[in-house]
Amino acid sequence: MASLKDVRHRIKSVGNIQKLTKSMKMVSAARYNKCEREFQKIKAFGGHINELNSRLTEQNTEIKKRLIVGASSDRGLCGSCHQSVAKAIIESINLHPNIPTQIIAIGDKIL
Repeated sequence: MASLKDVRHRIKSVGNIQKLTKSMKMVSAARYNKCEREFQKIKAFGGHINELNSRLTEQNTEIKKRLIVGASSDRGLCGSCHQSVAKAIIESINLHPNIPTQIIAIGDKIL
């Protein structure tokens, strides 16, 4: 059987863990709110990009040359994101191999 001293120590430890957990929840909530605000800004930008894309695809003009912009990150830890972007660029080039293509790579890891 645990002594009174051990029980008091255990209760104090549990209280400290509760305080730590509460502060971690507050930090994560603040980070989540920051990310949510950033996402709302990007979401509005994405709507403009979709509108521009729909305007460009409505025109039935002959494509003489094209520009492909591949965007990836400068750091790792994002799974196969870099490979997926590179694969999509290669597939796009192979779709119409006779059209002159210029590629701009954004991010160090895409190369």
